[in-house]
Amino acid sequence: MRKKIFLGHISARDLPFSFQSHYHWIISVYARKPGGVERLLLETHGYYAIPAPWTFAFHVDDDESPEPVEAHQIRVQVLDKDVLIADASEQFAIDWVESEVSVHNLVLVPRAI
Repeated sequence: MRKKIFLGHISARDLPFSFQSHYHWIISVYARKPGGVERLLLETHGYYAIPAPWTFAFHVDDDESPEPVEAHQIRVQVLDKDVLIADASEQFAIDWVESEVSVHNLVLVPRAI
């Protein structure tokens, strides 16, 4: 079994508002299979004031990732109740042979305000 670590740095520098403690944030890692079908691999979420900059890490085993995979995606969403107010995403390929940490720099983009 091979393991990979995803390290994400999230910036809120482009947001015209500050985070509130009642905002709900979700960080998800997906595998996109041929044909565009996405499979959720990992997810974390919470309700608390989000620090800036914001860093997270996921540990993924290759047996959690379906084969074949066209790409993986990290998606970050910030919600005020059910309204998406900011998000960021990045697609990337995983080199399971490479032992280095997979680093991603995401900038949240404002949505409904």
